[in-house]
Amino acid sequence: MSTIRHCFLIGLLTALLGLAGRAVGQPTRPRATAPHSVTVEPPHLFINAFNYGDSIVLRWNVDRGAFWLAGNKRGYVLERIEYAGTQLAPVRKRVRLATIRPWSLDSMKQHLARNDRFVAIAAQILHGKLNTKPNKGAMAGFYQTYERQQGQFLTAAMAAEFSAGAATALGLRWVDRTINNNAARYEYRLWMNPGLKPRPTDLKDTATVVVSPRIVTALAAPQVVGVDAGDSVLTIKWLKQSNMGTYSGYYIERSTDGKTFKRLNDVPYVASKRDTATLESGEPLNPNEVTYLDSVRVNYRKLYYRIIGINSFADLSPVSKVIVGSGRDLTPPRPPIDIRKKVEDNRRIVLTWTLPKPAPDLKGFYIGQSNEYGGPYKPLMKTLLPSSARTFVNDKPVPYLGKYYVVAVVDTAGNTAFSYPVAALIDDKTPPAAPKRLTAKVDTNGIVTLRWPASTEPDALGYKLYRSYQRNNEYYQQRTCDILTDSAFVDTLPLRTLTRQAYYKLVAVDLSNNHSLFSEPIVVDIPDKVPPATPVIKNAVVLNSGIQLTLIPSLSEDVTKHTLYRREQGSGWQPIRTIPGNPQGIITHFDSTLTHQQTYEYSLIATDGGGRQSERSFVVTAHYVNLTKLNAPTPAQVRAVYDPGQKGIVLSWKTGDYDGPVQFMIYRGVNREGPLQYQLVDQANRFVDHDLPEAGTYTYAVQLIAPNRKSALSQPAQITYKP
Repeated sequence: MSTIRHCFLIGLLTALLGLAGRAVGQPTRPRATAPHSVTVEPPHLFINAFNYGDSIVLRWNVDRGAFWLAGNKRGYVLERIEYAGTQLAPVRKRVRLATIRPWSLDSMKQHLARNDRFVAIAAQILHGKLNTKPNKGAMAGFYQTYERQQGQFLTAAMAAEFSAGAATALGLRWVDRTINNNAARYEYRLWMNPGLKPRPTDLKDTATVVVSPRIVTALAAPQVVGVDAGDSVLTIKWLKQSNMGTYSGYYIERSTDGKTFKRLNDVPYVASKRDTATLESGEPLNPNEVTYLDSVRVNYRKLYYRIIGINSFADLSPVSKVIVGSGRDLTPPRPPIDIRKKVEDNRRIVLTWTLPKPAPDLKGFYIGQSNEYGGPYKPLMKTLLPSSARTFVNDKPVPYLGKYYVVAVVDTAGNTAFSYPVAALIDDKTPPAAPKRLTAKVDTNGIVTLRWPASTEPDALGYKLYRSYQRNNEYYQQRTCDILTDSAFVDTLPLRTLTRQAYYKLVAVDLSNNHSLFSEPIVVDIPDKVPPATPVIKNAVVLNSGIQLTLIPSLSEDVTKHTLYRREQGSGWQPIRTIPGNPQGIITHFDSTLTHQQTYEYSLIATDGGGRQSERSFVVTAHYVNLTKLNAPTPAQVRAVYDPGQKGIVLSWKTGDYDGPVQFMIYRGVNREGPLQYQLVDQANRFVDHDLPEAGTYTYAVQLIAPNRKSALSQPAQITYKP
């Protein structure tokens, strides 16, 4: 048996075993292994049924070659139990007294079609001769026998699956034509004939399936998914399982005009199990999806496909919906070769290349640039270079960006091929500007926080920080081990020193490793007292119910308490909480005694056992807004009435409870014109519109406006005005 056919049959056996999962009432056989444990052995005999209305067809099979051979010799017993809706006990009747066995060769020749290839396969399996040479050795002979049995069994299973005649001849199919449509249901029971001398290794399964004679089984068309286009190949996709069950195989039909279809496969297509669970893109494969690859000779020619399923009873499904696809060119052109670069006057870079045998569908070129050899490469132009181009000049190269270049060739289908990268750059000899505005803040523990504005130069890489205890010292000690990319640095000063001042300088470094001049030195006084380290208010989160503060305590070990302060802008600090002891973790404080739309500032101070206080933490500002109070009440009961005495339209409305000054914006629309802002009215519930330019329909709406809030637009009021 060839490898291809073996893989085909393995896939078919998987489909057959799936039939067992869909059958009703499949048996399980418990085997006691210990006083309180039961091992459930899976079934080996499976049966399924199909109701055609005038008859019910039964199909069955086993899952091992040895059981199949035993069934061929002993046959199967099929029993039907009829249940009536009004009967208390079932009526049992065997549908056949004789045991069901495979047919003889003469019966197959007499009753079955000779042009059915699967019938011929069944005849060869049952009655043909096998040309096998026995292997020497017990184990080799056993393995050869097992392989032969499995091969015969799988081939027979394939024939029975796709031919009703083959299934009947193999003793794996039965037609029950004595059905009573008034019966509530039939239960079919199938088991292997034990024979006159049963053996312990015999198959003892009893397979069952329940059928309602009144419900005719229907077949649904396979559900197509779509067509994936490839280069001279199309991948047709459809779902393996639907609400009406699973098909054992499929016929794929193709058309060039959408009307006349030609079948692509002579035998049913059975999808084998995929070797991987993911696509090349990394996306997971749909396990319920079947794919079929069709080679196409011409790309971009529209082709039409439809799918027909075939089930275990050899019935064909309705045709699926037609799906359309066409192959497309995915073959990239040959890449450019002999890439050469030239740097002229350290100001521009010239690239040249060759392209032997340009493709007929060549569209053009673009140049890609990257900082890394492996990319990604960014195009240097928005439009392609012409197909005749073999030179590119970068007259504005950036010395510190884009060291590597590639030449990309593009065809009319959008396929791209890249040359190998080449390195070309100009020298950057200009150092960055010296840093300015260096600031420093030191606490009583000698912790210095230095800050400076970040450089705005595009090739800025970072900084180096230096320290000395003498202002004019020629040698400053570098405090940063590597180039510092941040614009802040924390340093520690020794407190036990005779020197009371330290000096810091900063140097900027660019991508070409050019160093700037030193910044002006900044002096820092070394503290002679050691108050606690400054605590930190990490953040303040504004909620509707208050402000939540996250506090980081002082790092000093002799802290005895922390005091949290609050103030409104322009007022003095007021303590709102004292935290005793020396907490080690983050502290959360929730401040709920707040006024809506008021800005508050918070700070934190640590105190040690000697009464020395830390510096006040950085002040955190939070503006408290209760979002639930922002919506103003919408004016209601808006009415518009024409008053002849006032020669105008009187507009009135009502407003819910609201404290504080308010105004009302009147919206007006005339005839088909939508309501637009018309007039702003100070605190009132009434407005008279004297400016009535024409007859027609006037539409009004009112909006309440208060400081920092406003209502939604009221319901409109309409009036027809006739002068």
